[in-house]
Amino acid sequence: MKKRIVFIFALFLGLTGFGGEGRVVEQSHINFHERVALVDNAPRIVRPLRDLQVSEGAPAVFSTKFSPSNCEIIWLDNLGDVIKEKDGIKLSRNNDTAILEIEEVIPEDAGTYRVKFVNKDGEATSTARLFVILLDKK
Repeated sequence: MKKRIVFIFALFLGLTGFGGEGRVVEQSHINFHERVALVDNAPRIVRPLRDLQVSEGAPAVFSTKFSPSNCEIIWLDNLGDVIKEKDGIKLSRNNDTAILEIEEVIPEDAGTYRVKFVNKDGEATSTARLFVILLDKK
């Protein structure tokens, strides 16, 4: 009887592990505790943003792919301020792709752009720079 109790206790400890979610399974009047692995659904970048060189007055389009699709998308400028959609700036999403479009780039648009994907399991960030090529105004 002692050996059976020690065996059950050792089996219990072996099945419980240190991570995951617990669940009790009843089998032959003996309760076993098993571990269920939790799936990590934290956001991840599938295709990061890329630096752009754009002539003054031309459009600039940043795009990135992410996973999973249940993320909130937040675009940030040089100062870390949230970019909002307004005249000349369009923010869109197509399934697993986030897009920031600047219709006509001006010198003040040059700088670092960042996109952050957030869900209940975590966040992921991608960063790129926009270089504006100035037109020679004669």
